[in-house]
Amino acid sequence: MSFEKLRVHQAAMQLDGMVTSLIDRARPGHSREVGQLKESSASIGSTISEAYGTQKPGRKASFLEIARGSADETPDHLRR
Repeated sequence: MSFEKLRVHQAAMQLDGMVTSLIDRARPGHSREVGQLKESSASIGSTISEAYGTQKPGRKASFLEIARGSADETPDHLRR
């Protein structure tokens, strides 16, 4: 199965689009927070795609753990 068909990847792409819309409306003076939010939301989907592109044993799980960390980090940035 291609990673593009995974529901989790599709949800990550949808979240990234919503975050991008929010960032466009961000008030000036919050560039650090906006940058962290943008990075964490964008990295979820790209790290999932990296996981499915690797052939080395154990690397897929490592990439998916990183994606999970970014997914957990993003709501924290949104709260700020």
